[in-house]
Amino acid sequence: MPLPAELKSLTVSDALQGESVVTITTDQTLEEAARMMRDRGVTALAVIDVDSRDPGIITEADVGGAMAEDADPRNHTVRDDLTL
Repeated sequence: MPLPAELKSLTVSDALQGESVVTITTDQTLEEAARMMRDRGVTALAVIDVDSRDPGIITEADVGGAMAEDADPRNHTVRDDLTL
């Protein structure tokens, strides 16, 4: 199915117009990430690296996967599970 013409020229800036991106840093915990997602009603957070390296994203699935592997969300950092 072809992409509609209005979507072909859509930029990220256009798509986010009026929306705020929720961010977290790599040194924050999975517990903080989960709470932020719940409190803001989002399923993913943009990750900002405290050392100014490549940013990434952390999703509910990343947090859930870490928990399934018995990671302690109070001591496990976002850096350990983010997707680049």
